Amino acid sequence: MKRAKLIVTDAAFGLFGILNGELNGKTQGLDGQNLVFCEEKLTLMTERNICAAFGGTFNTEVYSFGNFLRAKKHADKTLSKEGSSMVVKSVLKNVVLKCFNRTGR
Repeated sequence: MKRAKLIVTDAAFGLFGILNGELNGKTQGLDGQNLVFCEEKLTLMTERNICAAFGGTFNTEVYSFGNFLRAKKHADKTLSKEGSSMVVKSVLKNVVLKCFNRTGR
């Protein structure tokens, strides 16, 4: 059964500890597949973090939404940067981001 999990952090660097916990025990072997989606500017840092934490993996791939569609669908400009922003906005529309309110609660 495929399962998706949304990880929300107060800063980009808070992501790596949580992501490593989620991937722990799931990066060895070839049975399952881990797809990690993040902002385009974080993909390289995320890949480096996964390699450093787990010594590399064959079943984990890191993509931005646009790069995933371009890589898997083989269509040019399937999703523009603006389109990627719209997708992320629609995904996060129902997530409460407490770090941006006045009281921080």
